[in-house]
Amino acid sequence: MSISRAPILNLDQLRSAVSERDDLPVQTRRELASAIKRFCQIAGVEPGQVAADPMAIRCLRARASWQLAGISEETWRNILSRVTRSFQLAGIDVARRHRRSGLSPEWQSLLKALPSEDAIKRLRRFAGWCSSQGIAPETVTQESFAAFLTFLETQSVQRNVRERWQEARRCWNKVVAVPGSTFPKMANIAPPRWESRSLAEFPQALQDDIAGWLNALAHPPFDGERDALRPATLRNYEGAVRRTLSRLVEAGFTPEDFPNLASLFTADRIRRAVDQVREGRNADETHPTLHAMAQALLSAFRHIEVAPDHPRFASQQAALAILRKLAAKVRNRQASMVKKNRTRLAALGTPTAGKRFRTLHLDVAKRHIKVSEPTLAEALEMQMATMHMLLLHVPLRIANLAIMDLERHITRPAGGKPGPWRIAFEASEMKGGKPYDALLIEEASAYLADYVARFHPLIARGRSTALFPSSRTGKPKNTVSLSKQYSGFIVRELGLEVNPHLLRHYAGMAWLDAMPGEYQGLAKLLGHSSARTTQVFYTGAEVKTAQTRWQDLLKGMIDEDKAGMPKTRRAA
Repeated sequence: MSISRAPILNLDQLRSAVSERDDLPVQTRRELASAIKRFCQIAGVEPGQVAADPMAIRCLRARASWQLAGISEETWRNILSRVTRSFQLAGIDVARRHRRSGLSPEWQSLLKALPSEDAIKRLRRFAGWCSSQGIAPETVTQESFAAFLTFLETQSVQRNVRERWQEARRCWNKVVAVPGSTFPKMANIAPPRWESRSLAEFPQALQDDIAGWLNALAHPPFDGERDALRPATLRNYEGAVRRTLSRLVEAGFTPEDFPNLASLFTADRIRRAVDQVREGRNADETHPTLHAMAQALLSAFRHIEVAPDHPRFASQQAALAILRKLAAKVRNRQASMVKKNRTRLAALGTPTAGKRFRTLHLDVAKRHIKVSEPTLAEALEMQMATMHMLLLHVPLRIANLAIMDLERHITRPAGGKPGPWRIAFEASEMKGGKPYDALLIEEASAYLADYVARFHPLIARGRSTALFPSSRTGKPKNTVSLSKQYSGFIVRELGLEVNPHLLRHYAGMAWLDAMPGEYQGLAKLLGHSSARTTQVFYTGAEVKTAQTRWQDLLKGMIDEDKAGMPKTRRAA
């Protein structure tokens, strides 16, 4: 029996078709059909709702967590392999997971001559595709690589296909298209990410004006109305102005059209900058970008505002009116957390995921409980597990975790005896401007003590008292590195997308689920400057609790109704 390549084929139809293949052994049919069903279960979708398309499988695979499904990585690979084979049996073009054979003699010779196994690995997929297309190494062109990219994007079930293509292209340029060879270099035809221009491309006077504005924000007069802005805010302001200038250059202006900061503020230039941002972007992307632009430009305008008798006064007032209107329109009124965070939190809402998430640090510790001389890899794994433990018990911002120091922020029990470890930050170190003080419970304190005693010395090598140092430099890891390493740790362990800041939301949601309306305590837990901030941000968080309580109440009423109904009606 042959399987139709109907464009409306979905995974349920594919499963049925594979089950009816008379030319396959019964056991094989069962394994393939079961793999499709199991894949959909792990991905959290119904087979009938998913098109039998490699791109759909790749997207589902990216968010599926085999770790939480309670299976091994090998079992997950077998499931993916069988799903891929089902696609091939259905006549759907799918890139094979491995291409260890099927290479033409020309490609076999070329790969054999490469200088390293790594180079062979990076070019093997491209070589296999070229072999299947009858393209010899000597006839590879830019169009060949473009067609290969299209092939990966439309027919591969693997993730990060753009990066895989880039790896093949870079490897080709490095080890094949070497000087003196007849092989051509391959250009990067993948659409580049938009990047703003450097301020160095603009007149020096403008750079000086921007530097003076930012310095005034960083060092306001002691009797002024405004406090000094944080370095992160200053960087955001500078970035917003730089992006605005870059957008205006895209719109047809030249860098020389902006000899100073005041030259930015005309009605036409502000309108053009806004239009450039909005062009080709959806509302979700545009809103925060314009909000950042409006706030930064209003601040800059206040710095260079001219007197009423100045010749530029009228034009600048027109620009100010546009800016104020823009700021009012796109003001970031945070009424709840963003959709991305709500989605990621929902993934932690199931009993299995929640339990694994809350006990992850304990599971990692069990692996190393008897290790007397840990390796660096084991120490780094425990470093991430310790970070996870702290984020659960003390949901601080990543900036505070990054600077946490064993001498400045952590106080151990007196006399070296077991007891609660204290974590404290000065008001100047907290975003909310209030001091933070917490005592870890006994279990968390013991966990931290074990990390500091057995694993931290191996990473720090006596060069640092930072709680989360780099193994290379001994200096505290910066927020970006620490955040990326933690997110990667969660993906490896649980297959979930979680960044450090999400644990603050997790704490907030769990707190309000258990104690609806208790915003005062939550504000103190999260280090917010006021309970109003907490209430505005987490408004709506109690809806789920209210809905659950209502459904429990409704169920009780329905159960009472059923108890009073005749048996025949209840059976119906």
